[in-house]
Amino acid sequence: MYRYHFRMGTMAIADTMKSLFNLNTHSIRHLPRNLNYLLDQMPNIDALFYLKNNTVYPLIKSFLTLKQNDELLDDILNGVDGGTSLAGQLSGSGPKGLINEEIRYCPACLSENYAMFGECYVNRYHQLKDINICLKHKCGLISKCPECYVDLSSNSGQLYLKKPVCPLGHSIETNTNSKANTVNQLDYDLMTDIIYLMENQNDIDVNVLIGKLLSCLGEKVYIHPSGLINKTKLIHEFFELYSEQRLTPLIPEKNYFLERRTVKRLLRSEFMNLYIIFYLLLMRFLSGSVGDFLDSSHCFVTTLPFGAGPWSCHNTICESHGEMKIMKYKRLQRNGSVSGEFACPICGFTYTRKKEPLAETDAETYFIKAIGEKIINKIVHMSKAGIPMSHIASEVCVSESTVAKYAKHHRRSIDETTKQVAINEIKLGMKEVGAAQENSKRDQYREVIRNALHTDSSLNRKTLKKLQTVKYNWLMKNDRSWMEDNLPPVRKSGNVSIDIRLLDQKLSQQIKIIVEMLFIENPQKRIKPHTILSKLSSRDFGRYSNLKDQLPLTKMSLQKHSEQEVDYLNRILPEVINFLKKNRYNNIDFESLKIRRGYRNCSTEDRIKIEKELNRILNMQK
Repeated sequence: MYRYHFRMGTMAIADTMKSLFNLNTHSIRHLPRNLNYLLDQMPNIDALFYLKNNTVYPLIKSFLTLKQNDELLDDILNGVDGGTSLAGQLSGSGPKGLINEEIRYCPACLSENYAMFGECYVNRYHQLKDINICLKHKCGLISKCPECYVDLSSNSGQLYLKKPVCPLGHSIETNTNSKANTVNQLDYDLMTDIIYLMENQNDIDVNVLIGKLLSCLGEKVYIHPSGLINKTKLIHEFFELYSEQRLTPLIPEKNYFLERRTVKRLLRSEFMNLYIIFYLLLMRFLSGSVGDFLDSSHCFVTTLPFGAGPWSCHNTICESHGEMKIMKYKRLQRNGSVSGEFACPICGFTYTRKKEPLAETDAETYFIKAIGEKIINKIVHMSKAGIPMSHIASEVCVSESTVAKYAKHHRRSIDETTKQVAINEIKLGMKEVGAAQENSKRDQYREVIRNALHTDSSLNRKTLKKLQTVKYNWLMKNDRSWMEDNLPPVRKSGNVSIDIRLLDQKLSQQIKIIVEMLFIENPQKRIKPHTILSKLSSRDFGRYSNLKDQLPLTKMSLQKHSEQEVDYLNRILPEVINFLKKNRYNNIDFESLKIRRGYRNCSTEDRIKIEKELNRILNMQK
């Protein structure tokens, strides 16, 4: 896509994305949207072949459920403008994303690509967030020119590296000694695992991964015989092996994984895609590498906490009492205990058995959760017949308080019905009164809006909303069709192509002029980049905010003309000296200046400059 955009010879990335995917967007996604529009024009290319060989889809697919994978492919193939999607989140640079915010390159790969193909390529493996290594050349990656620190490319596609030369003309050498080239062993191992998984993932899905993880965890005694996974122990030992300092750029901190919400999500298929890098490191933690983890077979057997079933009904009046009629149960895990909820399919009697898996004994706790419709109906029937509660309790084998609960409920049923009829009549009356009040309110608010539009025919929607905020919002919520018929039409803005080069030159000159005016004004605060940008017009400020990655001259001008700390301290020296003299400081030296906080933590070099300027000003005032 980057090379196609470059060869089209257009300055607007929106035009390129429109022609390729029929989308109105100013950025290039690593997982495309509406891919079928492009494939219709290139019928010989298979969508899955394209995704497997040009995107990070093979990595993401292994951590998706079948439903999530279908949603992701549907968005990739048929997605439209607007809204968020799983594809956008995972292929973006946000908290859930896998892609780095800046486009990165391997200097050696740049030289090889240019020598072989006459242009540079964007390698998909080099764009993975926080993994700073080229596996082929065993060197670090760069996103800025090592000579001038200008961005080499931008995700918007407006700034794209066509040959191994930065936008300002500096050659990018293969043997650059920038700090970015420091190779981290963990990055190297992780990239090896990612490439292995992406190239060998045809039969791997989230269910296979979870099955292998559970088998491996059981084999390494992270799963109790009851089936309870000791996730807290696993997280502690995982971070002990790697250390938090090494893991910080790659995954959230240890305390995040120990939070209750995160612990519950671990090893659950629908949440695997949130922690892809964590699971890759977990596979390496358990088996040494992702390759060994996937190729090895693990065996783990555990006993079922309540047996394999079937189980009996404990309701003495149930026709299947004592028989093994309960074929399945609901298993629950809370606070280190395992509970089984058993419901009789015939009478509805439900009881719970609870075990403490880490206890030395196999003692159980038993309690009744629901007595079932059959017992309730018998209690009601006997209560109607006037049979005493003690006799009913003895007959159905429950306590007298339980009998009283359901018998009392029956006696109140007639009164409750009468009460509900009265409540419904009251609600209906209130609804009629409310409707009349609402109609009156609607007419009043409409009249206010009509008068405002009649008084000033030039009002647009935004201005009208500011003038009549409450009435405008209420009518838009409750009477939108009337508002749309009477309000001025919405102004539609089209895509305007901008000459980036001319805009860059214009803004860099404006910044220079603004800085000169600021120094004439001599502000009390330091002239920082945001101070300069605040003086731009709202239009130019908006353009800079949206296109700053494509404006190298503007960024250099901003950095060059921003006031350094030592220059600011020298500029305010006359003011500080006058203040000291007014407060009867006779012998003013550098130590006297420390009355202002900025002078207290100066470096030796800055102190020399300030003392020199101080002596100059004092000599002039003598």
